[in-house]
Amino acid sequence: MTTMINNISKQAITILSQDFEKLQNETGPNSQNIKKIYDWLCTQTNDLKLMQAIVDNYPNLTLKKIWKFILIYYHPSNKINKQISGIVNTNNWTVVEITDDQVYQKIRNYYLNFKKERNTNTNE
Repeated sequence: MTTMINNISKQAITILSQDFEKLQNETGPNSQNIKKIYDWLCTQTNDLKLMQAIVDNYPNLTLKKIWKFILIYYHPSNKINKQISGIVNTNNWTVVEITDDQVYQKIRNYYLNFKKERNTNTNE
């Protein structure tokens, strides 16, 4: 059975694919984790709110910026969260595992609330 992807989802996947393609020459643990995020986002075509947020927020919000947000959000020095997900491979931090699904939900929320957060947080 073939699933029809609507225009917003097509636009979002095109944006994600072009963005990911720009990162292909980069290597290291970040590239693996960014690919994991990219792969997950590409499977979310039925989530039209997320797809619209990807379209609306590009180029202000890229895969690399999403990864940076995740690193900062889950960094042990962050007073809100002292955990980092299994999605992150690092030898420099004390790691407490949380699920990838929790990280993906945080990514979804960040996309959906990006404009609002950006307007209230001058550090971004």
